[in-house]
Amino acid sequence: AGQTNMTLTKIKSAVTAYKMDVGHVPSKQEGGLSALYKKPSGPTAERWHGPYLEETEDDPQDAWHNDLTYNSPPMRFKKYKQYEVFSLGEAQEEDEDTEKNPRIGQ
Repeated sequence: AGQTNMTLTKIKSAVTAYKMDVGHVPSKQEGGLSALYKKPSGPTAERWHGPYLEETEDDPQDAWHNDLTYNSPPMRFKKYKQYEVFSLGEAQEEDEDTEKNPRIGQ
């Protein structure tokens, strides 16, 4: 989970920088996490000053090589109001334990 937590920390910083430039967190229409490393089209494009994450071909993955889940607005963890990013962990099952399902959000 250590590697996953480091990835989540980088994503949180990238989302914060994106929000400062664009005015909101990445939406599904803008590509979700891919908007952090690929310039989205539409009105957001002119305010985008990324990449905010290292350029990659795919969305960031957890330590077990599974895609992280990004939701905006949050759908799983009600304590977050703008977005959530989480890993289903090694077992690929939802769990309230943050060790098994590392997560971030805002």
